[in-house]
Formats: sequence, C-alpha cells, structure tokens
Amino acid sequence: MRGRIGWVASLMISVLLSCLAHVSHSQTDETGNVRFYRPKDLFCSALKAKIVVDDTTTFHLANGETSELVLSTGKHRIRTRRSSIEIDVNAGTTNQVRTFFEFNFLFGRAMVVEVSHASALAEADRLRRTE
Repeated sequence: MRGRIGWVASLMISVLLSCLAHVSHSQTDETGNVRFYRPKDLFCSALKAKIVVDDTTTFHLANGETSELVLSTGKHRIRTRRSSIEIDVNAGTTNQVRTFFEFNFLFGRAMVVEVSHASALAEADRLRRTE
C-alpha cells in the first residue's frame, strides 16, 4: 500500500512541476500577453466559459474573472464552442479578449471577441463604478 501511495504522490508532483514549468508571467522579445476577461453579468452567471487557445491550451473563465497568458508572437486561434477568432500577438504588447455569453431562449453561448485596450479599460472602469 505504501508503495502505491508513494508512486501516486511522485506522479502528481511531477505533473504539477511540468505544468508550472509551462506557466510564465514575464514577456520576452518573442512573446506578448493576451488578457482574457469576462465582465460580470446576471445572465448565465453560474456558467463558466471554456476557452481554447491554438487547440492546445484550455481554461475556464467564471463570471467577472480575468486570466492572462503569455504567447509567442504571431497568429493564434482562440475559440469557444460557438465562436472563433484569430489574433495577431506582437512582442511586448497585451491583446485584450472579451468573453461573454450570448443569451438565447434556452441556453447561453460563450463568445469571444478581441477589443482595443482603451475599450477594455473603459469597460473595467464602468464595471467598477456599478459595483
């Protein structure tokens, strides 16, 4: 029994360390940031938006949450189940991607759209004032 627990623990630690090795919060000359944000909204507030970047990185955004990724320069495909966009990441810059739910009769559909930095700041300021 102890051998199995040790094996599982070492496997979990190695997976965690490999995940941490891929997470980087600093830019280099060949990378740029992409900031994903989801404004607070009453409709579909209990749902998490599943976002896929380049068909390799998957994460979820809850209502009112933000997340930032460091990506290599060049074109990247960002998609949800119902929408897809292509963004061009430049070195040393931060792209802003807004995630929201488009509400229809029965279900909400997660959508993504690239917005300007000024638009993202204005929306964040507007949301802070309403809280």
